[in-house]
Amino acid sequence: MPPKKIMKYDESYLKLGFTVITDKGVAKPQCVFCNETLSATSLKPSKLSRHLQSKNAAFEHNDLKIFKRKEAQLFSIELDSSGDFGKNVSAGLEVSYEIARKIAQSKKPHNIGEQLILPCCKELVKNCLVMMK
Repeated sequence: MPPKKIMKYDESYLKLGFTVITDKGVAKPQCVFCNETLSATSLKPSKLSRHLQSKNAAFEHNDLKIFKRKEAQLFSIELDSSGDFGKNVSAGLEVSYEIARKIAQSKKPHNIGEQLILPCCKELVKNCLVMMK
């Protein structure tokens, strides 16, 4: 039996709404609109086109600039170890509620959070992210 042909990502696949991610050394197509990752065997223009037509038909006739912008947004999203995003939103929401509760308990005006706490938190997160790199 001849070995299977390994498909490689081509930049023209971005016109079909797909970029590539590498998982354990295997290139897999990822939709820039729905963030769905397809199997490596789906790295064919016909299968990528079918996905775009069936699941993201509204974006089918868009300009390449839109696809590139969506790709840049996709790469700017921080993924967790499972490849998902947005799971840590609840932790941030809990912290913001806790801060609001403490402001209310101290009987300070609510805008102290915007004037003092928010800039401090931004600086803290920025410094933490710089230290992680």
